[in-house]
Amino acid sequence: MQVAWTQPAIDRASALFVRIGTPPSAAPAVSATPAPSAASSTAAVTPVYGIARLSTTGPYLHFDLDLVYRGAPAKVSIPDSSQSAASGNATPQFQYYRLTQDRRIDAGKLNYFDHPLFGVLVLVSPSKAQQ
Repeated sequence: MQVAWTQPAIDRASALFVRIGTPPSAAPAVSATPAPSAASSTAAVTPVYGIARLSTTGPYLHFDLDLVYRGAPAKVSIPDSSQSAASGNATPQFQYYRLTQDRRIDAGKLNYFDHPLFGVLVLVSPSKAQQ
């Protein structure tokens, strides 16, 4: 999945989150913080969804990620104690994996956010209007 958007880099207290992807309707909430603008123009459900935020603290850039990947279930899983024994041993068709990171980044350099099952490449560059 590839997503791009333009936003100002403002202080952390004022910076808004940008919504990434479209979650399935039954997906758990990613964050209580509202995401006012959408980076994805399609309404189709995407395998990765969540929020991202670019902000500054003094001369430093920060990038916050809170993403969920809806992927194949883990081969070894811990049984969910909330499921009753009457529900049987049905194997789930998918599982949610979450990547939550906040990191100081360098503009113009490729930044990698890592999770055991997926990763995110972030490249922040000044827009032509700001140069």
